[in-house]
Amino acid sequence: SKKLNSFIITGIIYSPYSELINSQTRFFNAGGINLDADISGIKIKTTSLESIISGGIVFENPDNLNHVPHEKETGEKIYRLFENRERAMEEGFCITLNLENGYGITKNRTKIIYRGLVVGEIREITAGSDYSRIKAQAFINKNAQSLVRDNTRFILRGPEIGINGIKRIDTLLKGNYIELVKGSGSFSYEFTCEYSEKSTEPGKGLELVLEAERRGSLSIGSPVCYRQIPVGEVTGFSLKKTADKVLINIEIQEKYSDIVRKNSKFWYAGGIGTKIGLTGIKVETESFETIIKGGISFATKDFDEPEEKIKNKEVFKLYSEPEKSWINWHPQLEIKKEN
Repeated sequence: SKKLNSFIITGIIYSPYSELINSQTRFFNAGGINLDADISGIKIKTTSLESIISGGIVFENPDNLNHVPHEKETGEKIYRLFENRERAMEEGFCITLNLENGYGITKNRTKIIYRGLVVGEIREITAGSDYSRIKAQAFINKNAQSLVRDNTRFILRGPEIGINGIKRIDTLLKGNYIELVKGSGSFSYEFTCEYSEKSTEPGKGLELVLEAERRGSLSIGSPVCYRQIPVGEVTGFSLKKTADKVLINIEIQEKYSDIVRKNSKFWYAGGIGTKIGLTGIKVETESFETIIKGGISFATKDFDEPEEKIKNKEVFKLYSEPEKSWINWHPQLEIKKEN
């Protein structure tokens, strides 16, 4: 083509078969052997022996249009040549999903699920213009158009390992999927994909930044604990502008936001620590979950007078381990009542 981004294939349909061509006709590639393998088995698709050797093109008219009046094609028209019959006969549209990274999604494999039903899948994965985000083109079935609205949520779901076992164990075999949560408002074409590990309600908690020497074993969704009780989680990572520190974004749940004060101290809580003494070996860890996903703990110092409350995006240092005195801090702090 003139834009050099595709090829134009010219063909002739013999009479009287040309009567079968109309504005809704779909063409697809039928050459070679199509092998589709997954955990449910192997599917082999092919047409004639001649098309296996020399290639071929098949055309069909969608079944749902058989009884709908349509115009016959008399002049020159350019049709799209689809890669296979499934692509040619599907009805739907594409939307854009913005993700923090491309881990966990696969082109033509990652499905979009609504109430257990497949309503679409990821078709293309590309980097944003400045490589700060990943853009995924997702195909959505036509009959699911009413589900895609301004505040529709898309959540990447995968296996989640915790103290109570493994959630969504089927994704270990079938791969991750994206859950669609129906929204309201007007139709929209672009959304931000969330991650299943994120449990705090976005925009309602206290957002803080921790400055550390390294990222360690932390990941998005790693818990932030106060006295071994999860009160928040890790929401993101970045390098400091000077590239000598790691910036870790965390969010504290709204009801626990008053626990954090200017004199609060944060430290790594992931992994297992051991101490060897005369009485034997002592094993220390915050929780089973922090062993697997990594975690952060913090403590707030006792004080006589109320301190100024923390503002969003305030920066704290993240220590590699706590000082003994921090563990002994026992301030009485009031927890907010939930609405």
